[in-house]
Amino acid sequence: MYLKARLAVFVCVVALAVPSLAARQAASHPNAPSEPAVVQCRVLESHASVAPAALVVIFHQQEKKDQPRLSALLKANSGSEAEIQIGGAAWTKATTFRLRTCFGRGMLILSSGEAALKDGDTFRIRFSKPASK
Repeated sequence: MYLKARLAVFVCVVALAVPSLAARQAASHPNAPSEPAVVQCRVLESHASVAPAALVVIFHQQEKKDQPRLSALLKANSGSEAEIQIGGAAWTKATTFRLRTCFGRGMLILSSGEAALKDGDTFRIRFSKPASK
């Protein structure tokens, strides 16, 4: 009987602890559902121009599971302003476009000197409006 009581208490403690651990983990994840318009991305190509001073970046999602969400966000926000964050730096404004000829790819245009992105770098992109469902 004593063993059953201890087992019941243990099961209750675990049942109460698991949801709070899951919530804490989701909150710390950079692409948590609480930020549906933020996606972790990877630079495929970057090209800088001196005149006009611009940086053009071709990118896609860093993780395959984010591809449908990034695709929907790019469709909803093509030609709009977005913000990018490299590492822990401040958010930087950029213009974003959906590349219709490249499935799931986007293009950023930034003022030269605003951010330094090279092929293979990762960044977070934040759109002002979430994708329509």
